[in-house]
Amino acid sequence: DAALHGAGVTFALDRSGVTGDDGASHNGMWDMALLRVVPSLDLYAPRDGSRLVSALRNCVDKSDHPTVIRFSKGAIPNDIPAVQSLGFADVLLAASNPDVTIVSIGGMATQALEAAQTLRDYGYSVEVVDPIQVLPVASGLIQYLAEREFVVTIEDGLIDGGIGEAIGSALRAAKATTRVTTLGIPKQFLDHATRKSILNKLQLDAKGIAETIEQGLKTSVR
Repeated sequence: DAALHGAGVTFALDRSGVTGDDGASHNGMWDMALLRVVPSLDLYAPRDGSRLVSALRNCVDKSDHPTVIRFSKGAIPNDIPAVQSLGFADVLLAASNPDVTIVSIGGMATQALEAAQTLRDYGYSVEVVDPIQVLPVASGLIQYLAEREFVVTIEDGLIDGGIGEAIGSALRAAKATTRVTTLGIPKQFLDHATRKSILNKLQLDAKGIAETIEQGLKTSVR
């Protein structure tokens, strides 16, 4: 209704992503897939406190369409500074001619960076980018990723209908030859557990992400 009427409503989604110990019904894993189908809506997934403040200001300044901002349960993580701003995304880890580009969504930035460092230790060239505003998918981001050979998206939301799938679809529409792997939550209810243990089980912790990406790199046509 807010989108239909062009209402400048800002929705704040607390406890987004994997919350874990609130039980199976309280994991905020559905929002990005659900909101992706709504026209004229902006969705922000800030990675830390500073980006949360900035995103909230951007949201409340918009008066002609709805905006949504999602943030995780728990303590605010330490700020993760960008090494470069591209306008449509922040570069968190830079690399020239990367073997893989990781697109980190929201609170998965820490895991993405730790996985990237592991892969670098193995001798791979890795970059990490964070779009912050994840819907609508920015055309600049697609143009940027279309120049990459291998892209891996990471989100603590559903794989089906999620942001990674949206990025992959946009790249295909642009006739890019980029190979895309989407990491996220399968379409299932998650057992009651800590966030750390759930991410570990889903292989969305740094170790699991690094292993999945390394396997993909080994099968790449180089």
